[in-house]
This record gives sequence, C-alpha cells and structure tokens, in this order.
Amino acid sequence: MSQRFAKQSHGKSNVPDIKLTLPYPPSVNHYWHSKIVKNKKGRPGRMQIARFLSKRAKQFREDVQHCVLEQYGKPPRLNCRFAVIVHQYAGPGLVQDIDNSLKSLFDALEWAKVYVNDSQIDELLVIRKRRTAVARVDVILKPLGE
Repeated sequence: MSQRFAKQSHGKSNVPDIKLTLPYPPSVNHYWHSKIVKNKKGRPGRMQIARFLSKRAKQFREDVQHCVLEQYGKPPRLNCRFAVIVHQYAGPGLVQDIDNSLKSLFDALEWAKVYVNDSQIDELLVIRKRRTAVARVDVILKPLGE
C-alpha cells in the first residue's frame, strides 16, 4: 500500500523526499498541561485556564530539532504540499493508539523548520510496525507536484 501512496495525479516534484528517524513522540495525553490561573485585575472570583506544553513535549521538540540537524545539517524547510508516511516502532511496554502521537510529531517537525506549517500535509499514511528495543518513528515526507 505504501508503494502506491503519493503516486496519484499530482505530477512530479523536483524536491527530493525527506527521510528522518526520530524518537517516539509523546501521546497527545501528555502533550499539553492546563493550569487554573486567577485574573490579575479581573472581576473577583473569575479564573481562567492556561494551556501550555508539557516538559515532555518541549523535550521532544528539542530532540527532533537535534535529529533534523544531525541527519540533514540544516532544516529542509519544505514550502510545498506534501504527503507523509510514518512508520511507528513502539518500544517495550508502550501501548498507544496509532494516531495518538501524530499531533506532537507534526508540531515538532514544524518547530524544527522541516516545513512551514502542518496544514501543508495533503496525504497521510501511518503504519504500526514491530516492537523494537528502542521506540522510534521513521518519517518520510514526499513533496507533491502541483
């Protein structure tokens, strides 16, 4: 199935595929944290919920940026529409829905300047692979012709 992926009538792009091996992303359940904060000069009794990235999410973004620089020297910065193939290799004891880590993966790749915005993704294929000693994801970004 993955061999037919991104071979539709999009035309041929002259931008090469980007292939990355990255650490396994944190689940969306561990990506955001929330905190109740009081309004400083707001009405009495009013509180708001502040959302922020968890420490695990911040560390994952740093790790992805390091991997991109290590594997490519500088961020590729795709500025076109593209397809993504994700091969997930879970580590020992990791049980997770197949789609539960995609948000943190795509946000980290954007933050590492692999592409401008994850809204550029037109096609997505996620494949769960065998368990390995160390959890990881292999990501292939295939630029699409116009």
